[in-house]
Amino acid sequence: MFMKYTLLQIKDAEMGKDIFECETEADCIKNKYDINKVDQWGRNALFHSDLEKSKWLVKHGINFNLLDNDLMNVLMNIPSNHIDKAQFLIDIGIDLKIFKNNPDKLNNMRSKPVKNLVLNYLNECIKL
Repeated sequence: MFMKYTLLQIKDAEMGKDIFECETEADCIKNKYDINKVDQWGRNALFHSDLEKSKWLVKHGINFNLLDNDLMNVLMNIPSNHIDKAQFLIDIGIDLKIFKNNPDKLNNMRSKPVKNLVLNYLNECIKL
């Protein structure tokens, strides 16, 4: 299965397509699922995907700079065991202004390793 989630069902009212019911990559493309649909918390599929699925979603145009209803970006919700996903998002240029403009947001991060990764990246940027 490509992307099967039961907790969050994101419905596309126009097409009746549910991105989380997408069985394969080909199915998602063929049936034109809207990968930028958001759930009741304002989160798109990237907030709920592992590294492999995240790469696919980015390749197909998902908004990786989305802020959810609580003004949190996807990095703030990544668990410690998905540090590779955080590194990928930083490498492709996820917007880190949220942390530069409001450093307290770093304290709201779910994972200390992801927080440290972001801090290290921001510190390297300052040195340049």
